Amino acid sequence: MTREMGQRLAADASTIQGVTRAVVCDRDGGVLGANGDAEPHRAAALGSFLGGRGEAMTQGGDLRGLGRVLSESRLREVRVTGVNGDVIVVESGQGRVVAGLNRGGANETTGSALRSLVQRYEDVAA
Repeated sequence: MTREMGQRLAADASTIQGVTRAVVCDRDGGVLGANGDAEPHRAAALGSFLGGRGEAMTQGGDLRGLGRVLSESRLREVRVTGVNGDVIVVESGQGRVVAGLNRGGANETTGSALRSLVQRYEDVAA
């Protein structure tokens, strides 16, 4: 994903209801685009860490009966709820979108809208 496309994706993601800021990063945590985030490198690092941990869950190990389900799956998103707000990290084939939300905003509607937006960008890039 180019920086230009990352910047457009971040701008579009921040227009989704409930999203207060958006950062697009590559899989290693490098910032490709940001909108509304004063410290996009921190958000990109968080997105890279959370995405990596989520991916690690799909690679086997002792998952207490969920091994087959997770090992044959692909990570779509990670949601984190905190005192200062929520974060949704949506996986893309070429990176991640880290969306900051108001507290309680990490719901299925917002996650679905972000996944749809990422899919549209992936379809254009293909």
